[in-house]
Amino acid sequence: MSSQSKLRMCEDMKILCSFSPRVAGSPNEQQTAEYVAKSFNDMSGLTVTKLQEDLPYFDAKLAVLEVSDADLRIEGIPCWMSRSTPPDGLVADCVYVGGFQNITNLDSDNIQGNIVAVIMAQQYHPDVIEAWKKLFAMNPAGVIFLDRERDNAPRTYMYEPLNDIFSSIPCMVILAKEVHHHESIFGKEVRMFIEGNPTEGKMHIVTAEKSGKVSETIVICAHHDSLYLTEGATDNAAGVAIMLEVARFISKMDTHYTYRFISFGAEEMEMKGSRWYVEREDISDVVLCMNFDSIGALPGIAFLITGADESFIGSVSKITEQHYYPSECRTAATSGGDNIVFAAQGIPTIHFAFFGSTSNKVSHSYADKLSLLNGKELVIMSDLACRLIEDIENSQELTEVTIPDDMIESAKNRIGID
Repeated sequence: MSSQSKLRMCEDMKILCSFSPRVAGSPNEQQTAEYVAKSFNDMSGLTVTKLQEDLPYFDAKLAVLEVSDADLRIEGIPCWMSRSTPPDGLVADCVYVGGFQNITNLDSDNIQGNIVAVIMAQQYHPDVIEAWKKLFAMNPAGVIFLDRERDNAPRTYMYEPLNDIFSSIPCMVILAKEVHHHESIFGKEVRMFIEGNPTEGKMHIVTAEKSGKVSETIVICAHHDSLYLTEGATDNAAGVAIMLEVARFISKMDTHYTYRFISFGAEEMEMKGSRWYVEREDISDVVLCMNFDSIGALPGIAFLITGADESFIGSVSKITEQHYYPSECRTAATSGGDNIVFAAQGIPTIHFAFFGSTSNKVSHSYADKLSLLNGKELVIMSDLACRLIEDIENSQELTEVTIPDDMIESAKNRIGID
């Protein structure tokens, strides 16, 4: 990849971050999709299609916690679809209940009317969801989730099964480390401020197709949406910038395979965009899905996480082993996001991810900023992708590639389909 390629990707990433937050359904996401469509239209030989679907979203503004008798103010993140507090805040005593495992044994009299603090847990786990439902049914005035996993900024969550409970009362997420002085919060009167508005909008998907000599199609995708109150640079403006540069590379080739580039919205809503797409569109000719998602900052390791048979994994491994930057091929069909939806349809997948110094630390938070990335990460990932595409074009053996049944089942389980 040339220095000009790096400059283009950095400029794409900068522009995408300027539209942030790119929450699916919002005007910002629409603006993002229009930019991606224009970028595709500027390339020769691509047929561009724009799709949209009704989608409610949450226009989050702020979440703040104050201790009434102390000079303590903690900024947090509203839970997705949280009810807003009155303009002058919600005042109540703060009760600490610990982890979700403790909720079953709580006395509802100690919860009702108070602001409850609970340790944040994996929101996808059925036991966690049921515990939180029980907690909210005890009629607390508000709920504070304490995020122990992050150091820089609390993680935001968008998970549809939680919409009903999160919309019933004001609730927010703060860093657990912000309340290390428990005596300043627990058992004391606190004031909670939350502002956000559930809003109707439209989810957007942009596709661009380049016809090849055969109808067998390689999908190359990235999601352009972000979570709320974040620039979403590593997750996933960088991924979209890489996809656009790979599209420029392929648009100039005389290809054997047909290529379909897809910029998905609503990945952060449990892959709602790609799930809607595979139900609506014909994917019978798709033989491989390559997805760029989560590009951490240097230094790190480039991963090509492959859901396919051993023979194809071997081919991918040769690319990573011969690359100038430390790279690895790993085996899984449940890493990433939108690629999992294709794996669940029996389509081999590759998740391109850069596990860097920011990985698992800033994504899904307001710490995910453009300033974290210097562009070299994008060059590494796009170069790996282009080398793999050249190898695939030369071998022309994709029709022989399969994905094992156990990987298909694990992908189905991950996204909750039979």
